[in-house]
Amino acid sequence: MADAVEQALGRPADLLTLAQRLRHALESPWNLAQFDLSASASKRWRQRALRGWNSWRQAPKWRPMRWGLTALLLLQLVALQAWIWRQSAQPQQEEMKAILRSSFPQVTLVIDPLLQMQREVEQLRRASGIASAGDLAVMLSVLAEGQAPPPRRLDYSVGQLQLADWPIEPARAAQLQAALALQGYQLQASGAHWLMKVKAP
Repeated sequence: MADAVEQALGRPADLLTLAQRLRHALESPWNLAQFDLSASASKRWRQRALRGWNSWRQAPKWRPMRWGLTALLLLQLVALQAWIWRQSAQPQQEEMKAILRSSFPQVTLVIDPLLQMQREVEQLRRASGIASAGDLAVMLSVLAEGQAPPPRRLDYSVGQLQLADWPIEPARAAQLQAALALQGYQLQASGAHWLMKVKAP
């Protein structure tokens, strides 16, 4: 039968299964129920709404709109999360600014309270003569505690110590890196040199 129809029409015939025919019948806007089988107005409204929803949810022509709405909802969720995170971080930032101003009244402009507080504490430590972790003597003593061979040349800047011509084996260097990391220092190879510096808190 399908072959005869295709030959008569000159184009392929679409064959529907029983399930597809039943689905088309359910999605049809026709409602021939009468008398006791006729639906009330509210029930007819619900049926129309359900048919419209199924059509919008499954029809290919509505696919771009469905993707657009999904992307819009996801964007709204991301923006809401970012706004919540910003609102929760703001009181903590204000509290840190208040602590900085109360501890160091000479600081008038506060941009990064944590970094500025670290600088002010470092200046107080230097003014009082207390050695800090970034001082040359402290860094050399920590290096000597690791029982590393002495380097032939040292270049020091604040909080950084560059070791040149340092005869250290790779295995010993790995052990020393782990030991220094526990004391708040970082040791890394930089070309032919080694750089020891204070880790950021």
